[in-house]
Amino acid sequence: MSGLSFRAVAGRYVPLLAAMVGLALFVTVVPSSPSTSVAATDIDELLDGASTGSRPGARSGGIGDGDTLDVESGGAPRATGGGSGTAGAGAGAGGGGVTGSGTGGGSGGGPWPQGEDCSRLAVIESPSCRPTPAWRGDNGGATMHNVTAEEIRVVVYLPRRNEQVEAILAAGGGANTGQQQDVVEAFEVYFNDAFETYGRHVSMVFQVGPGMANDPAAQQADATKAVEELGASIVLAGAASEAFHDELARRGVPSFTLTLQFPADYYRERAPYVWGIFPDIDHTLDHTAEYFCRRVHGRNAVHAGDPLTRQTPRKLGIVYPDDVSDAGPRLKQKIEACGGEVGHIVGYASDITTATQQASSVVAQLRSEGVTTVTCVCDPIAPIFFTNAASSQGWQPEWMHNGVFLTDHPSFGRLYNREQWSRSFGVSVLSYYRPLAEANGYRAYFAGKPDGDPEAAAKASAGLYGMTMYTFSAIEAAGPDLNPRSFAQAMFGLPVVGGTGSENRVSFGRNGPSEFTGVDNMMEIWWSSTRPGPDGDPGWPFYVDAGRRHDLGAWPSTEPVVFVDDGSPQPGRDPDA
Repeated sequence: MSGLSFRAVAGRYVPLLAAMVGLALFVTVVPSSPSTSVAATDIDELLDGASTGSRPGARSGGIGDGDTLDVESGGAPRATGGGSGTAGAGAGAGGGGVTGSGTGGGSGGGPWPQGEDCSRLAVIESPSCRPTPAWRGDNGGATMHNVTAEEIRVVVYLPRRNEQVEAILAAGGGANTGQQQDVVEAFEVYFNDAFETYGRHVSMVFQVGPGMANDPAAQQADATKAVEELGASIVLAGAASEAFHDELARRGVPSFTLTLQFPADYYRERAPYVWGIFPDIDHTLDHTAEYFCRRVHGRNAVHAGDPLTRQTPRKLGIVYPDDVSDAGPRLKQKIEACGGEVGHIVGYASDITTATQQASSVVAQLRSEGVTTVTCVCDPIAPIFFTNAASSQGWQPEWMHNGVFLTDHPSFGRLYNREQWSRSFGVSVLSYYRPLAEANGYRAYFAGKPDGDPEAAAKASAGLYGMTMYTFSAIEAAGPDLNPRSFAQAMFGLPVVGGTGSENRVSFGRNGPSEFTGVDNMMEIWWSSTRPGPDGDPGWPFYVDAGRRHDLGAWPSTEPVVFVDDGSPQPGRDPDA
């Protein structure tokens, strides 16, 4: 199995992740540079022949050999034939199909759009403004799977939760399904009001399971239900496994993922259907390898817990779930390619019922091999067991963050062994914390539901916001002729956002290193078990240099300055947290 698919892990650990990211997940979405112009010919190249020829064989439930994706109509794969065609009427040369659409128009007639309304920037930091005047005309009706002249249905999907893990994560303050549905309802109101949808109402439908994410057949069935029973045209499935997204792609339905980071080739092989907010796993591990090679490798393990190890050259140990992922060997290969060395690599099975015993064995192996520094390319529950096992055995290594699968998130960090995790440092894909009153998702929630529940907004809005904002932005930019091709062209044409200071850089298409995933850059953090978080509770990452982001290829070669206050601004107490 290639990449970080986490099928088995997903069923145990994934379902709560979208709920756990409410504290510090997403982007400061301020346009920082114009998008690269994306013409129809560029779309054909970027989609790697998505509308012509055969497709690579997919994983369980995926696109089979010989299938051809009908990206014009948004239908299921066709068995034969088909040319690339042209972009729909709503897809202009700049990727934002509203420009020069020539279809419909404003109330005053004439060319459309005639201007733009940026009033939504008072609520959210959108990458674009709404075209004006309000569009009127014939939107073409059923331009895409399940789209009508009156409605687009966006299904927000979560796999069924694992009760054992849910009990572990309850201490992390995750949102329950009722709170998540509440946010979905508020977002439907706000985003329909704030974005141009060309005479169609975007209905947001909340679906929970019934399948679990570690069951490919159940995931395929859930995807089928989303399309056939719930009428999905687009699906936001931040915590679903590959099998779920595979089935949607096979049916010609675009989808977004969030916390699961698939390999870069996974997205390309399913173009233009699967999109990600977080970087693909390859890009994340490239950052990790570069950070290790430039800042960690070849120096003593000065942040280990015992004096002798502090005087010992670093020896890296990689831990990963070898029953569901090749992320460990993949990271090892990347580290060796940039001149680093890996002292030991060890796998574990993603089975929480044996996690304590496995952790004890893994830690014993790492310790016997003389490992000084551990990076766990793993699910966010596993470090609970590994850090506790290390303390039980009196072992005090360094722990290196790698930005994978939310192991760098404060909600999870507080669940790890306090003494062990206080020696953790490294890279993070997450963003510098913003007070909830300034957070995009929180503000959008109350704009849609002024008398809403502050707890629901605090816990559940951030995880859903990014996927929702980009979905509506692409619908608006695609124009009235909405189909997978015009949706993709719109995504590729959206402006690059962020990228300066502590802002995540988010890009799609030719604007960044990964065409179908968003976040490009990462920051450096270290964990303080005593530093109060914005909610007042102890345990929070220190954002090195105020969370300054680093692009791949730009990590400094000096030794990290961690576990000391560098004097840079850090988040304070947030009265809404």
